[in-house]
Amino acid sequence: MFSQVAVRSATRRAATLMQHQQPKHNGMPVRRAGGMPVPQSMKAKPFDGHPTNEGWEPYVQFYTGVSVILLAVNYFFAPDTTIDSWARNEAAARLRLKEKDPDFKPVFGVHYQDLQSKERQEKWDEVSEKEFNPFKEEDDDDDDDDDDEDDDE
Repeated sequence: MFSQVAVRSATRRAATLMQHQQPKHNGMPVRRAGGMPVPQSMKAKPFDGHPTNEGWEPYVQFYTGVSVILLAVNYFFAPDTTIDSWARNEAAARLRLKEKDPDFKPVFGVHYQDLQSKERQEKWDEVSEKEFNPFKEEDDDDDDDDDDEDDDE
């Protein structure tokens, strides 16, 4: 009796496994695209490229590299425009003014770092004026006069 039950259950299992292995639709076995060719994109290796370059590719590669470099330069050399850096510079300017004049009282709405920037610009203009014209001489056109005399001869 035990063997008959075992045989029946084994045949049922085998029958259900066979049904699962080959599903049917309207009595016909369903094909699961087993014979389809493998697409070329599945055979490609990542970042392998292709053997021949087209005419536009070197230009795109060059300008992509240049733009990445320009963006990196712009990112790393951009001025610091955070509110913290502005406040730090403003506080330093007010402290310098307070050191010069102990009775200094800051006024609301006045940017003292801008005032110091103007003072620095004025000093720079004075220094550069002295550098370019140390003896405060006027420009003479002596060279032009010499050229005119040479032309007369």
